[in-house]
Order: sequence, then C-alpha cells, then structure tokens
Amino acid sequence: MFSRLALKFPWLLSLILHGLILLALIQTIDWKDRIITSEPPKQQTIKARVIDEGKIRAEKERRRQQQILKERERARKLAEKRRKELEKKRLAEKKRLEEKRRKEALKRKKLAEEKARKEKIRRQKAEQARLKKAREAAERQRKARLEAAEKERLRKERERQEAEARARLEAEKEAQRREAEAELRRQMMSEEQGLDSAIAEQTQSIINEYEVLLKKKIERYWVRPKNSPAGLSCEIQVRLIPGGEVVEVKVTRSSGNSIFDRSAINAVKRASPLPIPDDITLFNRFKLITYEFSPDE
Repeated sequence: MFSRLALKFPWLLSLILHGLILLALIQTIDWKDRIITSEPPKQQTIKARVIDEGKIRAEKERRRQQQILKERERARKLAEKRRKELEKKRLAEKKRLEEKRRKEALKRKKLAEEKARKEKIRRQKAEQARLKKAREAAERQRKARLEAAEKERLRKERERQEAEARARLEAEKEAQRREAEAELRRQMMSEEQGLDSAIAEQTQSIINEYEVLLKKKIERYWVRPKNSPAGLSCEIQVRLIPGGEVVEVKVTRSSGNSIFDRSAINAVKRASPLPIPDDITLFNRFKLITYEFSPDE
C-alpha cells in the first residue's frame, strides 16, 4: 500500500524522508550533548586551585546550549527549506494534475462535441435521404398518373375515331342499300310485265347483296376471343323484325368451342339492327335466317 501511495504522491514520500533525516539529526545532537556532559573533567584535579569549577561548568553549559541552539536552528532552517521545497513540489504536482484533469476534461468535451457533430450530420444525411426518396416516389406517382391519363385519352380518341369510321361506313352502306332498293323498284316497275324471271333474278341478287352486308356487319362487330384457334365456324339462327332488329339468336351447330360460339352470338346482338330490305316481300326472306358464321374464311 505504501509503495502505491509513493508512486501516486512522490512529494509525500520526499516529505517523510526529510522528516526522518531531521529526526535523526536532532537525536544525534542530543547524543553528543550527553557524551560531552558525561566526560570526566580530566583537568579539574590539576587546575582546582586556579579555576573556578562552577564557572567552567557554566561556560561549558552555555557553549553547549549555544551549540544546541545553532544545531536546532540549522535543523529548523533545513527542515523549513525542505518543507518549502516539498510544498513547492506538491503545488507543482497539484498544478500538473489539475492541468492534466483540465486537458482530459477538454479532450472529453471535444470528443463529445465531435460525436454530437457527427451524429447531427448523420441525422441530416438520413433526413435528406428520406426526403429524396419521398420526392422520387412522388415523382414516380406523378409520372404514372400522367401516363395513365395519356393512355385513357388515346383510348377515348381511338374509340371516337373508330365510331366515326363505323358511322361513315354504315352511312355509305345505307346509301348503297337505298340506292339498290330504288334501282330495284325502278326495274320492277319498268319490267312489271313479262319479267318474272328477271325480277326473281334481281330479287335474288338483292338478297345475296343483303346477305353479304349482313355477314360483314356481324363480322365487323365480332371480337376474337383470346387464344381462340383460327378456322372455327358455327351455324347460328337469327330471328328479325321489320327494321332489322334482332329478337332472337342461337347456335344451331356448335364449333366445339363454347367461347367462340358465345362470341358469335354477341357479335349478332351488337350488330343489331341488321341491314335488310325495306320491301316487305323481300323482308319475309329475312325474318328467320340461318347463317354460317366463319369469320376466318
């Protein structure tokens, strides 16, 4: 334990050693005084008649006391000097330790400040990364909305153009149909007598023409089912009323593919009203028709 204290407080060890030296010096002085006092006065018997023994002893005692005082004063001064040196060393050591503690505290403070600064930078970078990620996500969503809106606009525009094209085609076909009917009526009126065979032939031609128109319109409204094989066909029966409205449609011979059969029925329904002659006589040929639906031919 003493060695640990000596290593930790060297000034304390020095103070103890100087105290021991001073104590040994004082004991040495006392021992000399005892030796001087105990020495027998060898000359007293010779000078007994001349010298006063009392004065001699008093003088010796005075000198001895002076010597003791001198030694003590010297020892005191030496001890005081040592004490001041030790005090100086102690204060220097104290100052050194305080300076060391101050530097260590300053170092800890700087380390803490540096740690806090780095943590602040880390948090700032994390926040910046979070904001950047949020901005990028918002930008992706904005672009996705714009793309979806553009796709919807293009789809509507395409549907509008297709509807206009269908309307133009229907108008053209309607004009052709009316023209054909008008032409037929003119021919029928001009050849009313003796032209039965020609009328029948013309009638059949009109019927054939309307059958072609009817077939084309149905196929125009047909939507091929996904993954449907090519070359399928089915037989459908369609019941009409004047004006060409479809009142009934059914499959009389299946293609073997129910999805294809259903698509044929849906095409007929969407194509209603179908193109038919206005003439009631000709219409009777179209009231109930059986139609071979084979769009790939």
